[in-house]
Amino acid sequence: MLSLFLMAMNETVYASGQIYFDDLFKEVDQAQKSIEVETYILADDELGKLLIEKLKLASRRGVQVRLIVDGFGSHPWIQKYGLCGQLDHFEWRSFHPLPWPFSRFTYSDLWNVQRMVTFWLKANRRTHKKVAIIDNKICFLGSMNFWQESLSWRETGLSLSPCPQEVKASFEFSWARSFFKQASKIKILKPSWKKHYRQSSTIFTNFNILARQRKNNEILRRIREAQSFIGLSTPYFVPTSFLLKELCQAAKRGVTVKMIVTEKSDVPIVQRVMPYFFRSLLKAGAKIYAYQPQIFHAKVLIFDQDCIVGSTNLNHRSLLHDLEIDVALTQKRARKQVLQQFEEDLLSSTPVKKEDLDKVGWLNILMIRLILFFKNWM
Repeated sequence: MLSLFLMAMNETVYASGQIYFDDLFKEVDQAQKSIEVETYILADDELGKLLIEKLKLASRRGVQVRLIVDGFGSHPWIQKYGLCGQLDHFEWRSFHPLPWPFSRFTYSDLWNVQRMVTFWLKANRRTHKKVAIIDNKICFLGSMNFWQESLSWRETGLSLSPCPQEVKASFEFSWARSFFKQASKIKILKPSWKKHYRQSSTIFTNFNILARQRKNNEILRRIREAQSFIGLSTPYFVPTSFLLKELCQAAKRGVTVKMIVTEKSDVPIVQRVMPYFFRSLLKAGAKIYAYQPQIFHAKVLIFDQDCIVGSTNLNHRSLLHDLEIDVALTQKRARKQVLQQFEEDLLSSTPVKKEDLDKVGWLNILMIRLILFFKNWM
């Protein structure tokens, strides 16, 4: 049954934000029953406003619309629009919202001590997913947030048709654990969906400890079993010790390991510490390239001919804390497209040389080590 489903799956890979959002908004305009959107960043810019306008129009014609935004990544948008009644046209929620300003936020009992303790325990867990599901028939996901930068950065997106149940379940999980103004009783994800969630061989998420361990172990297994090539596209490289060790061992046993990172970063502190981990990889024989034309924000893993596309960065936040969703491509055409795009990205990148890293002074190394005490927040 699963094999028949995978054969019927249509996978479309996007390397252009403009084409990605053109197709996504086209589906939104044609939606008849339901639209679900979950994003880390929703900005108050042209693209963000366009999304909200299209969701309002869909709601007015009878489509059920639900929107989840992250409480940290979309905090400015929430404060400007989410709390002033301008989104009464459809349902929206905030995942782990920040607790300020206290008098205006979405909790009904912010002064409750237990609630505040819970907040601080979960403050580092965000929804980093970028997902749109239309009529439960097609879904869009990948690295693209709903803000103008996604049109100018180098991103990777994916659409799946029909929409896998696991993607829908991932949204429902976030929805059940998000908050909104005058929140009603929170629903719990059905146990049958949780079971189906864990059994998927192509959709990887991390909604609980077991699912997170399964996903991380799957990445480590694919690294260990790679025969000839490992390709990594990531804007933020602050790996766990297990991930770094497996990549170094793969390079040492003769597997070609190539990683593309960004030369220009939107998170300077992460850009500052990444070279600390480059040393081990370069010493083991891996090759690292810095993408030059624009900010590189794609998240792609390649193991020989197998490709995984999604929202996961190779850093502590994605691997240990944030909610993510990734897809192992099943169609040969889609995998070929990802491999070709990786080669094109290499042509637009310059090699990172060990000699350049050796020029870093001891004072900078000491500063990096101090910063890495907070690596779980990177």
